[in-house]
Amino acid sequence: MERHLYRFRTAERLLGNEATDIKKGLPGELENLEIYFAPPEQLNDPLEGYKEIYWAGDEIIWRNFFRHYLLVLALRSWELDEAVRLGTPLPKNLPIEQYPSNLRGAFQAGYQEMDALIGGCDVIQGYVRALSKNEARHYRPELSFYLATLHTRLLSTVLLVNFKHGLSGVYPDQTSEDPLGDRDLHLQAISNIEAQDGTLRDAGSYEKMALLNATYAIRTAHVMPGGHIGARELITAFVSHYLIRSND
Repeated sequence: MERHLYRFRTAERLLGNEATDIKKGLPGELENLEIYFAPPEQLNDPLEGYKEIYWAGDEIIWRNFFRHYLLVLALRSWELDEAVRLGTPLPKNLPIEQYPSNLRGAFQAGYQEMDALIGGCDVIQGYVRALSKNEARHYRPELSFYLATLHTRLLSTVLLVNFKHGLSGVYPDQTSEDPLGDRDLHLQAISNIEAQDGTLRDAGSYEKMALLNATYAIRTAHVMPGGHIGARELITAFVSHYLIRSND
């Protein structure tokens, strides 16, 4: 038993079902000698490499979501700076369970300033209002796309404050006000969220989001100095790591 992984398949999947007055009949996997691969809206099976997770809530929930994302991003930037200075490996897992109350001294002051900057950002507040509309469900591919486009703005804020308080030797070549001139992009994204109202779950939408994420990653590749060893982990991997770890 320890050497094998057994997977449960329902009788309906294996044998199929007969046609009714309101529903077409479907052949089973055994009859067709095939394995069924579900479309994105039906995926919720960890054995298929996918666990369906959604985020939903009011404005308070979403405001705290972005504040926690900012906190973990700041903590990760400090971990990365320490790893580079000491020549030690970067911790594998994100510090997802930390709280602002655990911070002390300059780190506490630095995070409070970051939090104030993000709290006063009209773009972030626009996302909060849009995502909380009708407390709609937002699934991982959709949320990954929005976070990926926001990530440069948040990371620029973290690095600017780090440099100001001497918390890191790394600083961005952008300002936190409007890095990469992306305000119009965000305003369009916010408008799309309000219009779609959590319905972006088809394969076509997911494919477009993946393509846009890849394009945006290329555009933002220069946001940090290339000489900072391992710094790109904060850009290319953070969003997916955060969403995965926040649901472990």
